[in-house]
Amino acid sequence: MRTIYIVLLIGAVSLGAVLWKISLFQQPFNESEIPEWQVQEIDAGTWKVFALDEPHRQTTAWIEGNPDNAQCDTIVIMGGLEEGRNLAVGAEHIPERANIVALRHPINQFFETHPWKQWTWWEWLSLPMVLKNEMAHTVGALRATADYVNGGQRNDSRFTDKVILAGGSFGSPFPVILASFQPEQTAALMVIYGFTNYQFVITSELTRQGLIHFNLEPTYQLFSNPLHGMKVIGVKVLARILGFLLGNMFKYGYMELYFPQIAQTPIYFINGKEDHLVPKKAYQPMWESAPEPKYQVWAKGDHIRPGEPEEVRRLVNHMRDWGRSQNLWMCR
Repeated sequence: MRTIYIVLLIGAVSLGAVLWKISLFQQPFNESEIPEWQVQEIDAGTWKVFALDEPHRQTTAWIEGNPDNAQCDTIVIMGGLEEGRNLAVGAEHIPERANIVALRHPINQFFETHPWKQWTWWEWLSLPMVLKNEMAHTVGALRATADYVNGGQRNDSRFTDKVILAGGSFGSPFPVILASFQPEQTAALMVIYGFTNYQFVITSELTRQGLIHFNLEPTYQLFSNPLHGMKVIGVKVLARILGFLLGNMFKYGYMELYFPQIAQTPIYFINGKEDHLVPKKAYQPMWESAPEPKYQVWAKGDHIRPGEPEEVRRLVNHMRDWGRSQNLWMCR
């Protein structure tokens, strides 16, 4: 009997230790966890952004300045995994424009050098910590880029001390995290087609992609077509399991954890009226947790498609018009 008690005690302590470690892992970032990155100008329109302690870890930023080389405000924008320079050149049609810096998502390098089909079982088990480290480096790359264009910190006639941070889709949490560390250096914040409630979004998208992949209708059809119904159930159950695991894995990225630390910084939310990926249920916690002054617009259409120039231009117009309403996005 005594042996059983000892085994139960060891099991309870081990389980408690695991749960405690998970709870620590899910805590929001603090500034000391963010690695240092640096910017190096390659040419007039391209910058290299790299980690100081790991120079091989790098990404690219593209800058589209104003045509007269005046001193202008700067917007630093990070889009989703498929977005890059197109977010900067999307403002070419605007006659008077400020500096626009588009930062390529640093995690792209990770997926390019570590194709998921080649991962070992140990790499899959290590995935939560690996991704958290990659997200910390992403904040570091964004911080270096924002600091580099802050005219209040370095003597550069191209830039004022007004820096707008913007993030779209999967890139949206990082400007929010950075702004929570340095709200006084953030002139404004834009959250574009952003989302929280990762569990809901991941479950919905995995279900949608699974049904498309297996060419299944979303209705069960258990009586008329039992095999079809069982496949639909299988897709939805698997999506729920993965959504639960991944959603809890990314809790430190929930934007509502960081918004309360952002004071006196105008925040602008751009959402899609027909966005299949980010329904209001995945957006509302962000809006409710964001402090004033805050603004929102519901743009026509689905989730942003970076490959469509007209859509990117329409998005940039929304951003420019709101920025100018805040006396930003201007040259002086």
